[in-house]
Amino acid sequence: MMLIVCFLACLAFAVADDPCTPLQGCASCNSTPGCGWCAASRSCMQGTPSGPNQGFCEGAKQWNYQACPSCDQFDNCRACSHGNPDCAWCASSSKCVAWDDNSVCPDDKTDSCPCSSYNSCATCTLFSDDKCGWCTETGQCEAAVGSTCPLKLTCPCDENETCESCLDDFNGLHHNECSWCGDVNKCQKKGGSTCKVAALSCPAECASLTSGCGECLDAGCAWCADTNKCVDQDKAQCLAAHVCPEDHCDNFKSCDTCNERAEAGW
Repeated sequence: MMLIVCFLACLAFAVADDPCTPLQGCASCNSTPGCGWCAASRSCMQGTPSGPNQGFCEGAKQWNYQACPSCDQFDNCRACSHGNPDCAWCASSSKCVAWDDNSVCPDDKTDSCPCSSYNSCATCTLFSDDKCGWCTETGQCEAAVGSTCPLKLTCPCDENETCESCLDDFNGLHHNECSWCGDVNKCQKKGGSTCKVAALSCPAECASLTSGCGECLDAGCAWCADTNKCVDQDKAQCLAAHVCPEDHCDNFKSCDTCNERAEAGW
């Protein structure tokens, strides 16, 4: 009897010490002082406006503190069902709506998405709650029940044939196992020794990346130091750098050699 009393007392203390973790929805989470909602992991965490106190909430605009993402900002089923559990996807209108708003889509709301909405091996196998599998023959995500295709229920990195599939971040939840090797255009297990240029995000139009060398190389592009421009690796008309110049300024040991570099100063 004493053990049960002690257990209940400890449980009550743990809940009082961390009121955030047990909360299941964004609205209830953000109405609790000191709590914030991480849309990427769909979890309530203790934190501040700048982020969680412990752990990470990975992805741009995934941390929501004292404000929840509105349902109408999600334009596809995947983002709707994972971005805010207080939202539901209305299949008949193809819109994201509030679960508790019965004035719209009263009979056609769902919190799961059709397999066809997953466009890559990564998202099909990672985020469909085991309801779908990837058919390599057709390059499509299919329902696990009733398919005549031998489906993959896990997705090895090398099965992802494009950068988008390899790094498909599904609204911020990055595929933690894989990295895209820009030098050979292949998806490989993160940390592989044969990958010289590991992209942190898929190449946009490289010329559109204007924030500097770091952003350029992170996107799998090449940096032209003589023009200070970001270019596609296969279209570079310069001696392209795969290491940012500012990362090795300390290699110049004299004022003259240092100041010959535009990005360095003595």
